[in-house]
Amino acid sequence: RRPPRSTLFPYTTLPISMVYTKLGNLLSLGGQRKEALARYAAAKSALEPIAPSNPEANRDLLEVLDHIGWTELGMGNPQEALASYMQYLKLARRLANQPANESMPDARRNLAHGLERVAYVKARTGNVKQGLQELEQALSVYRELAAANPENADAQRDVAMTQLEIGDIGRPRESIPDLKEALQITEKLAAADPQNTQYSRDRFVILGRLAYALSKSGRLAEAKAFTDQAARLLTNVEIQDVSEYDLMLYASVLLTKPVDRNKAERALQFARVATERTNGKDPFVLQILAEAQNASGDPATAVATAENALALLPRQGTFDSRDRKSTRLNSSHITI
Repeated sequence: RRPPRSTLFPYTTLPISMVYTKLGNLLSLGGQRKEALARYAAAKSALEPIAPSNPEANRDLLEVLDHIGWTELGMGNPQEALASYMQYLKLARRLANQPANESMPDARRNLAHGLERVAYVKARTGNVKQGLQELEQALSVYRELAAANPENADAQRDVAMTQLEIGDIGRPRESIPDLKEALQITEKLAAADPQNTQYSRDRFVILGRLAYALSKSGRLAEAKAFTDQAARLLTNVEIQDVSEYDLMLYASVLLTKPVDRNKAERALQFARVATERTNGKDPFVLQILAEAQNASGDPATAVATAENALALLPRQGTFDSRDRKSTRLNSSHITI
């Protein structure tokens, strides 16, 4: 939670930007990304004129820029997202370099987050080498913050999620050590706070990515062991309580090779519900559905579904939102 707003700051501007931001968050949670983006843009316009002389506005502006980048990615606009994250990074770097902030954990964490977001989008849109280098820079800052405060769960999670992103981008065989360390961190967090659903989700994501890396490296028996663990985490999942994003995530992990019949049918169930909720208009959902149909023994239907997915793919950029949905940026990114 953010601390209470100081009465020293202009009352007429900051609450307006806050209202726009909260409206954007509500719209985003409801899947109305275009409308959410308009509210975030209005918040940004309200904050930019006063940010240079207002610490509170600077912090709020970072939050809004982060939301804009996230929303642009969800709309299939990676270049616009990158521009927003670049602006975030520029502001975060300026704030972190101010003498009063150089040793402040929040300022350094914001800087690391900016590095991480810019790097990840660069890597996912083709600039893999530079993206990985900058992700390593972000990871270095996160490690320093985690080492300085080992009891801070957020700091530990930052390390694990950045390792996940490095694993997501890097070569499968080379990513296995990072992913295994991320899994260890997440399992400790989940054990310390078993009621925290985010840690359970993180664990599932990392299990899936680790299984994928092992599968691609030819280590199929190990891959199956991790997908089995992931499948057990889904035993009591109630589909009506799960977002379409997580339904896609669950299905994609269950479809990691080698796939057995039970996992394929469970993945098909998740994918069908996600398709219904998105009215068959999300190409990435349709692609997961096609994979599930094929794994379930219906290749003819899978081909037709895959063709529908191809016809709906955004023309701009190459960012695949399936990858985005298996990283730190998920529904918990939005707060009301």
